[in-house]
Formats: sequence, structure tokens, C-alpha cells
Amino acid sequence: MYINRTRKGAKSLQGIWLPFIIVTIFTAVTCELSAQSDGTIPLIWCTDLFHPHQDPDDHLDLITVFSMPEFDVLAILLDQGAKQTKEPGSLVVEQMMALTGHRVAYAAGLADKLKSIDDKGEDQDPAYQSAIELFLSSLRKSRKPVQVIVAGSLRDVAAAYNREPELVREKVAMLHINIGNAALKGKEWNVLLDPIAYRQILESGLPISWYPCNPYYNPKSSHFLLKRYGDVFDQAPIPLQNFFIYALNRVDPTEIEPINALGMDLRPWRQLIWGREKDMWCTASIIHAAGRKIYKLDGEWMTIQGPPPEGAVEMEVFTMVPARIQVDQKGFTKRLDYDATDPNVVTIQSKDYQQYTEAMTGCLKYLFKHFPSEIK
Repeated sequence: MYINRTRKGAKSLQGIWLPFIIVTIFTAVTCELSAQSDGTIPLIWCTDLFHPHQDPDDHLDLITVFSMPEFDVLAILLDQGAKQTKEPGSLVVEQMMALTGHRVAYAAGLADKLKSIDDKGEDQDPAYQSAIELFLSSLRKSRKPVQVIVAGSLRDVAAAYNREPELVREKVAMLHINIGNAALKGKEWNVLLDPIAYRQILESGLPISWYPCNPYYNPKSSHFLLKRYGDVFDQAPIPLQNFFIYALNRVDPTEIEPINALGMDLRPWRQLIWGREKDMWCTASIIHAAGRKIYKLDGEWMTIQGPPPEGAVEMEVFTMVPARIQVDQKGFTKRLDYDATDPNVVTIQSKDYQQYTEAMTGCLKYLFKHFPSEIK
């Protein structure tokens, strides 16, 4: 079942939120794809986003994506479909669309891990097929090659590739995957969600930008530590602060309606959460997919679309270098060669981990400060 709604219709959800979740959680909310002018970057965002949150970095990443007007977000794929019924990421997406005034198609994905390297997921419950269908239809409709960023498992992308490999090869400009381990030992959460899907994508021959999540505090991974939430939210618009306060406090939507919460003043709750720290991973992948550069001006970091302000100095905080990664049946890294003659990925490296941490934090602060909130 597909539902078409306008922004006005989204506001009418107030007071009937739970029935809406039940109706839409396994369906793609369709909208007319926005025109792709020469200045836009078509994007499909794949995320293990939930409410109550499993990990609030997913909310921070969603904010980051919608902070960049150059992204034409074609679709949002919500990972782990069965889990979405109880902890619906759709609630968070609806809040974000109310904040920005942009309608985006979204759908929940497959419930179970892939059983083999060529598994298409077609034998899984029909209720969990919408994300793959949305992914493929978004590729078909796009007049430009599409950037795909994955922050979670690769299950739906791998199953979609297995169904229509030629379409995916033709239309995916770059697959940015936040997953895996740059060390030859240890586990990684996103890999464990679906090891076969991870292995299939690495062996697919698709253009891949790889952002390994492990090891922590390492110049060959995308990880950085956000030392304090307040560092990136203090200057953000109040509705955006409300969005994150609502998420961090795991608010029951039957007690405070999600869209209404955005227009409230929840700032007194900040003292409960602003001082907390958070491990982060995906910020670099979003900046890279957007083609933005990073600058420093008067001690402040920023990531800019277009010409920088006068006096800003461009900083090479991280680079993407060729590499070849091979994983075993369980998705564990068994070989990683940065000097390979046959690379299958480009992967992140930072020259100075401390500088990288400061820059990622500063870029989030800059983006959140300038977040395009439609709610005043």
C-alpha cells in the first residue's frame, strides 16, 4: 500500500500518530521526486534509525544530511524492517520533514539476514519488500547517477543489487558504506547485522567509498568522539534542538506528539543531556558525498558548498585512498592492502586524528547552526 500526502497532510497527523505508524511502517510514503537541476546531488540514505533510539548518532546523521541543500534526497531506507514496527524510524523521518518542509519517500526494509551471496530476499515476508522496491524505483527515475550512503547493514542494498545488478551498476555513482573494521581482528556492529550482504557488496565491483567504523581513535577509521552534545547544538535553531531533545529523552509519542514537540520550548531538558559524549562515524561520508570542502576561519571549522568566506583556509582533514579489503564468511577482515594493484574500495585516512576530531565536531556545529528549519 502506498500513501500520498502533502505537507498540509503531515500536520493533520497530530493526535492520530500511533494509527499512522501502524498504517505506514511497512509502506513507502511516496512523493513526487523533486527536479534534479545541475546543482543538486541525488541521494539515497540508508539508516538503522529508530524511535526510541538504538544509537542517537543516527539522528545526528539525519540532521547532517538535511543540513545540506545540495542533496536531493530521493529515498530513505529504514533498516531491519521487523524492528521498525516496534521502534519506528518513520516517526523521526516525519519530524525531519516537518522541520524542513521537504517530503521524502521512505520505506522499511527486509527483516532477516541474507542466506547466501546471491540471495534476493524475495522469499521474505511481502511486508518487508518496500525498501528494495523503493531503492530500485528511485534509481530508475533519477536522471543522474545517485550517491548512496549506508549507515547500518547492507542487507537491502545487496538484495537490490542481486535483483537488478545492471540497473545498480548504471545508476549508482558511489556507494558510501559506514561499516567494517580496518584491523585484522575484532567484530563490528553493522557487519554483524548481515555479514553476507557486506561480503557481497565488497565483491560486487560497484564503486565503493569505505568508512570503517573500527578501530576507535584511529586515523584509518571514520570514528571520532563528540565530547559534548552542547558543542554542536548550542547555536542550532530551537526546533532542531527540540528534535534532538525529544530523541535523547526517548519520549513516548502518546505523551508528547512528535510534530507538536518541534514547536515547543524543550530547552529546560538540555541540562540532562547536553554534557554527554557520543561516538560518531558517518559525518565524513556525508561531507564527502556532498563534495564539500572543509575550511578554518578565525579558529572555527566549517564545511562549505561553493566559494568560502574571505580569509578561510582550506584544510585537508581526511583523504580517500585506494585499498583492497577481503572479508571471511563472517564478515571479519582477513586482508587489507593499501598498496594493492587491484583495489576494490577507496577508504578514509586522516593525517592527524586530533585535528580530524576537532574538524568533524566543528563542521557539525557549523551545519547545525545554519540548519534550514521551517519551524520558527
